[in-house]
Amino acid sequence: MDEAKPMRELTRIREERGLSQQGLADASGVNKATINQIERGRRSPNVETLEKLSDALGVGVADFFPKAQASLWSGELPERRPKLSWEVAQSHAKMGARLAEVWGPELEEREENGDLQWLVRIAQILADYGVVLSEFLENVTLPDEETAKEVAFLAMDLNAFYARVEEALPRVKAAAQRTKTEAGERAC
Repeated sequence: MDEAKPMRELTRIREERGLSQQGLADASGVNKATINQIERGRRSPNVETLEKLSDALGVGVADFFPKAQASLWSGELPERRPKLSWEVAQSHAKMGARLAEVWGPELEEREENGDLQWLVRIAQILADYGVVLSEFLENVTLPDEETAKEVAFLAMDLNAFYARVEEALPRVKAAAQRTKTEAGERAC
């Protein structure tokens, strides 16, 4: 079984809103002990729990998964950074475009099926990959204009797919909420 990771963003957002764990529990309907375990990485939340917490905090589920990461060479002087070849940057751009090509056709089906967990996971992967690719491209000199255009074109594929995923997230979340509301009304 995969070990859960602490949800530092949940803690940060909760504290930013001035809420204690009990305050968030009261606002979300999620047990305080569950919130504590999620924040400490002792428990992985399911999609329903993430939705309750995000609704109570007034954020999207994706906000619990930060889109930025520390620089790959944090704190090092540029002249001490490892030399990156333009071929590596080009290869990473191709890989990003391939991810978009492979997952692109699946996006519509996953959205129709309301697979919020898949969308959140893909959004996080794409955001992280975009940060890495950006770091590569900022630290290499491409050999010629043709290569630069190719790499830019490939990066645009990745960015366009990421935008599609980000647009789908709120629609799927809203559909899930409607389904939950309708189910509750039928139960009454």
